Amino acid sequence: SSSPLRIRESAASKPSSTFTRASSKNVFDAAGALTPVAADTIATDHSPSTLTKLGALFEVARTNSLRNNTMAGGGAGVLPNFWTSSGTTVAGITRTVVGTGAEDGIAYVDIQFSGTTTGSLGYELGFDAYDQIAAVAGQSWTNSMFARLVAGALTNAQLTLWVSGRLANGSSASDQGSVVVAPTSAALRTQRFGLARTFTGGTVARGIGFLYVFASTSGLAINFTLRIGLPQFEQGATITSPIATSTAAFARVIDALTLTPLAGGSLTWRARYDDDSTGTIAAGVTGAYAVDPATLTRPRVKTIWAATS
Repeated sequence: SSSPLRIRESAASKPSSTFTRASSKNVFDAAGALTPVAADTIATDHSPSTLTKLGALFEVARTNSLRNNTMAGGGAGVLPNFWTSSGTTVAGITRTVVGTGAEDGIAYVDIQFSGTTTGSLGYELGFDAYDQIAAVAGQSWTNSMFARLVAGALTNAQLTLWVSGRLANGSSASDQGSVVVAPTSAALRTQRFGLARTFTGGTVARGIGFLYVFASTSGLAINFTLRIGLPQFEQGATITSPIATSTAAFARVIDALTLTPLAGGSLTWRARYDDDSTGTIAAGVTGAYAVDPATLTRPRVKTIWAATS
């Protein structure tokens, strides 16, 4: 069946269903292209690596707080609008914007780093201004990006992805975390990197995601070109489907599925997920049941059904 979700009938329940989502969302189609799905339409997701159909993707509401992850305003020699960096040349290494484009529906910018270090290199590439995105202690934030090595090699250089808490003026609040990333030449859609951090520092007033290029000492030859696609900085502890922006942050609305059984009585609702595991998602429900994506063990669902509690 081409339907993204099977709602299985049983003696206990023969439900009707309604679905709303007051925004579009992006998922991978059967050909591996990132494709927008219209509002109020259940989204069928596929593995970007194997192209296997995974099921219906149900997600909580999220906002990509980066104002421009589709590279608007960027091009040869020019960073995308709102992006920030440590400069054109740092410690002997020159950053060159090669150009922008799209690969499998993923907007990207290609950036080359080349030269020989004249000292320790610490280069920051910020996906927005450091004083732009409001954040406070107690919030969890996730930074993610697609990345691909399109030329050269990462010899002598290390790449890390950061979630950083900042003061109101954008300077460091000393509350940040990172993860090492090592992109290869594989298809961009198959390489999405990310990490989450919960801010604890009481002085945190802003948050930012950035990429850091590091080299330990002088005299190191560096030459590689990195393709960066659709970075995303979202409040929450997990990476969600890519949210495209060009001039301002954008909110993807919750996937709201409501199931109404024809039969009465108390029901237990269960789900089969993309990995074929199953689990109870609600028990003791009488009447219409609104599926809460936050209660799902996994966001991609093949089948939902109910049995008498």
